[in-house]
Amino acid sequence: MESMEVFYPLFSAIGYFGIVFVLAEISRKVIEKAVSKHSAFYKFAVELIATIQMCTCVYENAIIVRFYGIYAFFLVVAFLLTLGGIYNRGAFVSPLIPIEQFYYGLIGPGKFLFTILAQTIGGASAFYCARSIWYYTLQYSNVHYDSFIHPECTIAYKVAFPIVVAFEIGACFAMRILISFLAPKFSAIIPFVVSSFLTFALVFIGVPGLNPVVASSRMFGCSGLDPQWFIAVYWVMPVIGWLLGAEVERKLHKPTKKLSKKKTN
Repeated sequence: MESMEVFYPLFSAIGYFGIVFVLAEISRKVIEKAVSKHSAFYKFAVELIATIQMCTCVYENAIIVRFYGIYAFFLVVAFLLTLGGIYNRGAFVSPLIPIEQFYYGLIGPGKFLFTILAQTIGGASAFYCARSIWYYTLQYSNVHYDSFIHPECTIAYKVAFPIVVAFEIGACFAMRILISFLAPKFSAIIPFVVSSFLTFALVFIGVPGLNPVVASSRMFGCSGLDPQWFIAVYWVMPVIGWLLGAEVERKLHKPTKKLSKKKTN
């Protein structure tokens, strides 16, 4: 029995993730039967549900790191991102892509604000969802009991603050370029790429950000960083890095398009 105790936190985490994904999928099925998939409400609901789902899962990752280490964290995050890609119905769960689309005029202000609103509500709701699951399972899980009675959090860095800022810009810049080259042919690898960046951040930076909504859901209000600095580091810097990556990616692809036109002529 003692040898099995090492797996108890893992069983708790698996149960937690299962509850989150099952409830989210049931919600999506209900929405699909209730409204048209082409309606604005459906797209809003899909974005909202997916954001709640993925942000709520982030709260359980601390258990994975605490009991099973950084490699387990990498695998779990990659697995959750893969599942999200399968079940999220194309939801972004990050403001970076909608911001890019709006910046380049690919979507209008209405759709942009609608998407950001859904993500904001979803990210803010995740804390209460996580607390609810911990509360209803704390009598069966010691780790959920600990999570429920110790909700406090602290932002602590392993490097100087300017390096944190530079990492948020540089990592989002690199992710944008890498994702553009991997999709769509190697889309299955993208969750592992994103997980690699998050794992690197956890090990060497101290705090994994890179997604403003997820970072805000999990860490906004934690001690160690004032709100204005939090917004600067985990919203402004990722957006700058992502848009710089988008601009570079567009310039890299421009010569290819011109060459293909000449050959056609």
